[in-house]
Amino acid sequence: MVKLAENAGFGFDKIESNWFEYNKTAPVYKLEFDSVTTSFYFAANDNNETSEQVTGEVVIEIQRIVVAINGEMKRSEIQSLLNLKHDDYFRTQYIIPALEKDYITMKFPDSSNHPQRRYILTRRGILLKKELI
Repeated sequence: MVKLAENAGFGFDKIESNWFEYNKTAPVYKLEFDSVTTSFYFAANDNNETSEQVTGEVVIEIQRIVVAINGEMKRSEIQSLLNLKHDDYFRTQYIIPALEKDYITMKFPDSSNHPQRRYILTRRGILLKKELI
């Protein structure tokens, strides 16, 4: 048993360097008292398609938008918090995937120019946010 404990963590540096060499991203580690979870993300490709995780978990763009939303927020407020300048990129890579996967919803969805249109977290989004922060 002691031999196993001595080797715990051996190889993480090789995992990181090989994944970075392959994909130009770093693995993400979630450290807990008795375990470590490693997620490997694929980088977005050249035509700006949403990146997917190897583990099939929530993509990083959805994680970022869920953490950013606090109460009811305008699109421009969320986009500003995430420091994203390009409206179309923000809409296609963040807003639409989060809406489609039911992490966020909007007030007045039938009126695209409604002055009170805001985005809010769904129950699923709230649960994810609690897990992430």
